[in-house]
Amino acid sequence: MFFRWCAALALLVALAMAISPASAYAERTLALSAGSFAFEVDPGQEKSGEVVVINESDEPIRVLVYTSDQIIDEEGEITYKTPDRDDPDFARRPTSWVRIQMPAEARAIGNTPYLEMAPGQRIPVKFVFQPPLNAAPGDQNVILFFEMFDMPEGTEGAITQVRGRIGSRLQMRVTGEHIERMSIRPFIVPGFVIGNQIPFDLTLRNEGNLDQRLSVAVVLFDRNDVEIARSEPHLASVVFAGSNRRLQDEIASDRQLFGPYNVQAEVYRVDEEGKIIEQPEQLLESRSVWIIPLWAVVALGAAVLILLARGAWHVLRVRSGKNQKLDARAEARRRRREERER
Repeated sequence: MFFRWCAALALLVALAMAISPASAYAERTLALSAGSFAFEVDPGQEKSGEVVVINESDEPIRVLVYTSDQIIDEEGEITYKTPDRDDPDFARRPTSWVRIQMPAEARAIGNTPYLEMAPGQRIPVKFVFQPPLNAAPGDQNVILFFEMFDMPEGTEGAITQVRGRIGSRLQMRVTGEHIERMSIRPFIVPGFVIGNQIPFDLTLRNEGNLDQRLSVAVVLFDRNDVEIARSEPHLASVVFAGSNRRLQDEIASDRQLFGPYNVQAEVYRVDEEGKIIEQPEQLLESRSVWIIPLWAVVALGAAVLILLARGAWHVLRVRSGKNQKLDARAEARRRRREERER
């Protein structure tokens, strides 16, 4: 009887899972009307824009709305920092230029506003920004984030779990003297390589005040400037004003190479679709490398071993001959002594 009851219970559980609504496993999806904005603005001038937030899931969601500065390290890795008004550097950060204008129905957790969105609902969120009168010319970027989260029922001001976030980039180009200057420093290629893979390590440096969308190709040429192979470690990506981007990769050839070759880094300005933009001067850096095929190294090693073996054999023969002569002399002396004793 007990086993029948267990079997019936298992069947009921299986049926319940089979007929349970798909919404129990529904994915929450958030979308934005625009992923980026680009503005040109004078110091002290005020401009505005609007992002429409869309709940594309079939259940209600809560969405935090806030701005963040992007922090870029020496190798080009980006992290995002939420502004702190108590930070002494807050007034110098571009997030201090931006104000979010939330709709009337918005709520807040602490100082951070959030939206409660029904399935399929679309809510416009407006923003206003104004660079200070002493703002430096060039590009500044702020990310307007929209972050889904859960909050326990019947509580206020407590976030239990973040469900993911998306952002819209606000690029603000302050008018004035604009400088476009890129360099490659360092560009490291080994001077001697065994095999057909040539590693490289280079850093793109945006020394101007404008963001640059770039593609980079590292090309291997022979002594007649014929292209042998190429690597494209950076395609149509932005190197932000005043920042670096480190690229490490290798060029691999399907041919056996031997002798001196040239490795050249080529930097191209491109549009958002990756098409090359003509420019008066192209940024190029070259390095020389000697390439030795692996079979040549193996053959050389084998030849060295053979020479060492022959040398050792010759030394042994010489030593053996000397020992035989010494033995013959000793035998002759022994016979002379025996003859004298007789």
